Amino acid sequence: RMSRGLGDVYKRQGMNDLNRTGNAVLDKLTGIEKNTSETNDKLDKVDKSIKDVKNMVDEIDRKGLKLRS
Repeated sequence: RMSRGLGDVYKRQGMNDLNRTGNAVLDKLTGIEKNTSETNDKLDKVDKSIKDVKNMVDEIDRKGLKLRS
C-alpha cells in the first residue's frame, strides 16, 4: 500500500512537471510567433520603401533631373 501511495505521488509530480514544461514551451512558441509577425511587418515596410526608391530612380531615368539655380 505504501509503495502504491508513493507511486501516485510520483505520477502527480510527473504530471505537474509536464504541465510546467508544456506551459514554458507554449510561452516560448507564443513569443516566437509574435516576433515573427512583427518581423514580417517590418520587412513589408522595408519592401515598400525599396519599391518607392526604385520608382523614384526609374522616374529620374525617364524624365531626367532638373537642377535649379
